[in-house]
Amino acid sequence: MIKDKQTQMDALTKTTALSKIEKIDGFTEAKREIVNNSLETGDEFTIPKNPEVYSMTLDYGTAEFIVVETKNGICKRFFPSVFYKSGFVLGEDGIITGERVPSSVSVYTI
Repeated sequence: MIKDKQTQMDALTKTTALSKIEKIDGFTEAKREIVNNSLETGDEFTIPKNPEVYSMTLDYGTAEFIVVETKNGICKRFFPSVFYKSGFVLGEDGIITGERVPSSVSVYTI
């Protein structure tokens, strides 16, 4: 059963024993160290024009996120770091060449 949107939002933006979460006045800087673990393949959502931005303090640093609602009504954390990822190129011998390339992504606009 899907909970109402406000209940989901409250759960995603609540401070827990593992992380302190607070609302902030927008993104402060680019952070790419967090791995997005809430979105799944096939999730469709629209990023709000003026989203509320939250800062999550973890034991190794902070991460900033917004909450998005998927088309099936489930709210999830969205870290802007998912817009850019890159990886190392491996040579035929399986050794990293030192070259980095961006991952391919699909972004749809309405």
